[in-house]
Amino acid sequence: MGQGTPAHIYGIDTGCCWGGALTQLRWEDKTLIQVPSNRQGATGVNNSIVD
Repeated sequence: MGQGTPAHIYGIDTGCCWGGALTQLRWEDKTLIQVPSNRQGATGVNNSIVD
């Protein structure tokens, strides 16, 4: 079996598959962590479907 999300880490829907970012909230220190969608970050081209 695969490993799940660690305790107190929450995924937030910020439109990653539409060109937004993959976002998580680390509850202990209320830190938001974002990684650009591969629709915009990996290629260097903004292929975002949303503005």
